[in-house]
Amino acid sequence: MPMAIKVLEKDPFADGDFFRGDLLQDVLRNAAWLVEQPSLMERIAVIVQAIVKLEFIDEDCGDKYEVTDIREIVEAFAAEYLVERAK
Repeated sequence: MPMAIKVLEKDPFADGDFFRGDLLQDVLRNAAWLVEQPSLMERIAVIVQAIVKLEFIDEDCGDKYEVTDIREIVEAFAAEYLVERAK
């Protein structure tokens, strides 16, 4: 997972195997283990905070896309882990 986080720090919408953003989606789906890894949680939290309300531009064609494919999982992570972290 640390390698995936390193990739995401450079490009939060990096693609894993299927579409732009699926690497972040996969990391966040398996985020429960991050509670025991505060330094990694902090790095993911910074990434998530930066993109919660963003759009991104597809570098290949220049089209704008809402982050709809991953928005639900990003918002769920933010609600569960970032709120907890802020306490």
